[in-house]
Amino acid sequence: MKCPFCGNEMITGDVICKIGSAPTLYPKDPGSSELKHFFKMFFGSKSSIKASDLDQCWYCGRCKKIFAVWNEK
Repeated sequence: MKCPFCGNEMITGDVICKIGSAPTLYPKDPGSSELKHFFKMFFGSKSSIKASDLDQCWYCGRCKKIFAVWNEK
């Protein structure tokens, strides 16, 4: 896959998260306040996407960026 920022060829890999620190994506709702979004992150949300749904990752050595693709439930 080509990096969308610099065009460099990216390498694929896996993201491993240690127990207790797994990433979770909390999508921001357009028009939602920052405070409401904060409460979703703090208390949890049904719209969150867990790390177990992580599909594939790529790394760009030039930009030093990691791109991850999650499956939505």
